[in-house]
Amino acid sequence: MPNPNRRSFLALAMATTVASASGASARKRTAAPSLADDVGTYVGFGPHRVGTPGQRKTARWLSGRLDRLGFETRVEPFAMETILNPTGSLRFAGETISAFPQWYPPKAALGKALTAPLKPLSEAAGQPSLRFVDTPIGFAPNWNKGLDQLAEEAAAKGALALILAIDIPSGDLFVCNQHSSTPLPLPVALVAKRDLPRLAAGAGQGASLRLSGKSATVDGANVIATKPGIGQRIIISTPLTGWFSCGGERGPGIALWLRMAKLMAASPRPVTILGTGSHEIGHHGIEHHLDEHPIAPADVALWLHFGASLGATRLDEGAGFKSPQYLVGLPETEARAKAAFAKHLPFYVAGGPQTQGEAGPIIAAGHRSFMGMSGMFPAFHTEADRGEAIDFAKLEEIAAAAEGLLRQFA
Repeated sequence: MPNPNRRSFLALAMATTVASASGASARKRTAAPSLADDVGTYVGFGPHRVGTPGQRKTARWLSGRLDRLGFETRVEPFAMETILNPTGSLRFAGETISAFPQWYPPKAALGKALTAPLKPLSEAAGQPSLRFVDTPIGFAPNWNKGLDQLAEEAAAKGALALILAIDIPSGDLFVCNQHSSTPLPLPVALVAKRDLPRLAAGAGQGASLRLSGKSATVDGANVIATKPGIGQRIIISTPLTGWFSCGGERGPGIALWLRMAKLMAASPRPVTILGTGSHEIGHHGIEHHLDEHPIAPADVALWLHFGASLGATRLDEGAGFKSPQYLVGLPETEARAKAAFAKHLPFYVAGGPQTQGEAGPIIAAGHRSFMGMSGMFPAFHTEADRGEAIDFAKLEEIAAAAEGLLRQFA
């Protein structure tokens, strides 16, 4: 968790904004929220997992903003399964380590204390135990087949639960996005990388693991704003949800999305401004939109997608890590995408149906006018992400590049 006594990211953002916006009046800043203002508002709503108050507050705030720009706006629900109020702890040898359930555990395991000796996963099968992987798992933004295999191995060895940590530069507890609704073969507890030495030291001792939460069917929510026009449509999209406060992960994309919506409100073209829910669990929001509101790819002039962690590079030096900033394009959009964004997003990814994030489903639906962007940073997918990672000067540069690109179409 961040130290509440440290200077907030909003104060840092304000300093950056003031330094980079010479001559801007306080009155002007109040009238038109800055990128930092919008990130701050978003972070203030708290955790943004699907089904949380933070998700609902975000949808209301964004739909209100888009309404005031003159778009026809709605919040569209879709049903899905999740876990409400997830939490967890592992206790052994007088110590307590924070834990978090990986989606989806067996439902009967939630709220139940599992008590058994701690053992490394590498040990042979034996009596019931709590198995842990004693080295951090290489960075995995999504739960994958390799992690499934670790869970299956632990279950085969008689484990009551599996405990593991993802290798994120900050060392904090990192949660993987989950794209399967199939329950795991046993509860999986995620812990911070920095806690692994304590686990190793406690091997063989009795321990108690409790993962809590309530399985529930909830409404995910997409925010959809449209306006009519002449010619091919412009679509601008971004995800709205994530595991925790998501300041550096989701905040930059949402702030850019709002900035571009303001620009496009006066365009003579038809425009769709799309904010998707359930990014962290199955990408159900974008899948729902593509299923329920299909649009012929030939009718789209440009689909511009703002993904994760844009401009979130301020923590790099302290973490000894260079945050990648990715530009995603297709043969039809590569030259134009690079001309607009390569200076700010130096890693180019040739997109396809299997591209990570929401780019994959959009491309799989046949959209060839797509270009997108994404990234990560040392506190990505962690509870510590309150937006401190954002370099707002860099984010302004990305905003200017996006505005320049859209003006070519608008």
